[in-house]
Amino acid sequence: MLIWYATQYASIALPGVVGLLAPWSMIAVTMLVAGALFVASRARLTRIEPMPAAGRWSILACLCVVLALAGSNVIVYRTAPVIANDSLTYHLPAAVQWLQTGRLGLYETWYFNPANTYSPLAGSTFAAWLMGFTGNDVLARFVEAPPLVMIFFGVLQLGRALGASLLGAALIATAVACSRPFISQIVLAKDDLFVAAFFVAAVVALSRPRLRDALGPWRLGAALGLMLATKYTALLSLPVLLLAIDAGLRVGWRWREHAIASAVTVLLAGPWFVRNAILTGNPLFPADVSVAGTRIFSGMFTMLRSARVVGIGNVWHAFTGGYFSTSPILLVALLVAWTVAVARSVRRLGREPLVRVVLLGPIVGFGLFVFESPYGEIRFVNPSLSLLFTGIALIMLSRTVVVVAGLAVICALATSFTRDVLEMLAFPAAASLAGAAGVFGGVELWRWLRQSAEPAARRASVAGLAFVIASVLALTYIFWPSYVIQCRADFRNHIAVKYTSIAPAWQFARETLPPDATIAYANTYYTYPLMGFELDRRVVYAPVRAGVRHVIDLGRFRSPTTGEDIPKYIVPLTNSGADRSVWLENLRTAGARYVFVGKEDIADAGHPSEPPELRFAREMPERFRPVFENDAAAVYEIVGP
Repeated sequence: MLIWYATQYASIALPGVVGLLAPWSMIAVTMLVAGALFVASRARLTRIEPMPAAGRWSILACLCVVLALAGSNVIVYRTAPVIANDSLTYHLPAAVQWLQTGRLGLYETWYFNPANTYSPLAGSTFAAWLMGFTGNDVLARFVEAPPLVMIFFGVLQLGRALGASLLGAALIATAVACSRPFISQIVLAKDDLFVAAFFVAAVVALSRPRLRDALGPWRLGAALGLMLATKYTALLSLPVLLLAIDAGLRVGWRWREHAIASAVTVLLAGPWFVRNAILTGNPLFPADVSVAGTRIFSGMFTMLRSARVVGIGNVWHAFTGGYFSTSPILLVALLVAWTVAVARSVRRLGREPLVRVVLLGPIVGFGLFVFESPYGEIRFVNPSLSLLFTGIALIMLSRTVVVVAGLAVICALATSFTRDVLEMLAFPAAASLAGAAGVFGGVELWRWLRQSAEPAARRASVAGLAFVIASVLALTYIFWPSYVIQCRADFRNHIAVKYTSIAPAWQFARETLPPDATIAYANTYYTYPLMGFELDRRVVYAPVRAGVRHVIDLGRFRSPTTGEDIPKYIVPLTNSGADRSVWLENLRTAGARYVFVGKEDIADAGHPSEPPELRFAREMPERFRPVFENDAAAVYEIVGP
């Protein structure tokens, strides 16, 4: 799966850097990577011992549980549109802009956190890969489902590296994947599970057997590079990995292996930060960067830690009562298990880097979250939370590990969703469980036939595989078009559940405005719904301030800010000194035919406002013809040149 995502990343990033991003170039890069992997497959890798049948079946059983819970969510929300704030604001809009222009340019987030303009966006490359071949977001809306499976396998391998039995490691992996902070993310087109998946992959790459094989430095560099290329807040997890900085030396790595791992990391993640340094002089723009109280890079603001993690009560709420948080019972149980693991393994901390990361990593990760995180949301600490689960493997006694991990699975399943949601997921989960069990049973039958000494059995395995592939292709061909049509039709009903007022304006823009029309937006950061179901509508922002062409031109915030308070500062900067003539010229330059203006006061959510663009449009009825208006938004057609 690490190779799969590295290939997707390369197939989007390489053509996008030179302005040739298109399906044909994505296929070409994928073929080149496949050729390189074929050559690399001849390397001497660590020999994998055959797995006992009981262990294999225990892993498959646990995987079925994870796939059943994940599959039930996908089934229930299969036609629901993207509704997460960040997804509508920049994750998917950035991917669409890249596909429309063929280039990985900056997607500027006006009225929103400017950090999202300059942040690494590997998560958006994975979404672009799914949208580039389908021409819509039907697959991209579940872009975080596969990383959940990757986390399962990563934690499984990590548990085994720490000495847990196959069953114990599989149960730990199931508890992680089924806990609320992880499983709830799979219906959000975001990137937090990618950070956790690549983090876990990096930790697994630090185990002795992985470091010793021929691809050890390449594997570690790929995992670390993709993690840092996903988002700025992945940097909060980097110090956790530094706890194992001596892992390579302990297995005999020389300068060559360290150079390869470092080079791969820089190659994958470095371009995002180098771009920022070239454009702004600050690799972490727009936040100021200070060391020991001395500012070394200037940005647009000084970032403060979120008020939601100030004080013991707020910290506890962030972990147990906030955004996709874990349950208090599960968290307390994990902390107790972690305490026991530390007591039993304290002597191993100095000589075993992997044990050091698993036991000390949660302390470092949680501490950085509490004292540095600009947002009080547990998703930023998911990598360290996965280590807290994995600490169960260090309780030492095999049967105890199985019992504790089993209890963690039960607690995770019972608290991952509310009772109403669990009842809604019950039948789809049962169907998904039966389907997963059938698939794995078929795979086992195919393996048995392939290993049979009878030629007829081997021929039957080939025929059976061909039949399954043909059936899947036929069913996809038959049902895919109707599924896409249903997704398009269900947009109005689903989107109105969360965005009651503005949803009709989005629907009007999607259904009424020409697909080739350029829409200028104002006083809203939800740009994705305006891009159309086929992702063929160009959406732009026309500044109202003289001398402002890009987000960086807005200037500095008047005081330090937390992540939650950024709108209070960015909106006044965007609208101050509004000039009608400047706005008109920018509309003309952008080629806009329509203007979409939000009416909500972004800086003070929930209250109406009159942004300057709305006032300008009303002052010139001969130039701006109203075609839609309600309490949340107004849409104008631009008449004349």
